[in-house]
Amino acid sequence: MSVILLGDFNAHYNFVNTTMPNTDAGLKLFHFLECNNLAQLVKEPTRITESVESILDLIISDSPGLFVSITI
Repeated sequence: MSVILLGDFNAHYNFVNTTMPNTDAGLKLFHFLECNNLAQLVKEPTRITESVESILDLIISDSPGLFVSITI
């Protein structure tokens, strides 16, 4: 059995460019994923404004090999 979580987590954490601003919720989510051996599979921003790019819509899994391609 695999764990797959999908959705708009509204936790600003830029997994690709960690120099971008992150929220406390985003940092907590990142640490939760690390502690539970979960992978966040979306690599492109799903929210882009004039000042920031964020990945809010996430696909999280403990079996990233099940996914062939993630496209935004």
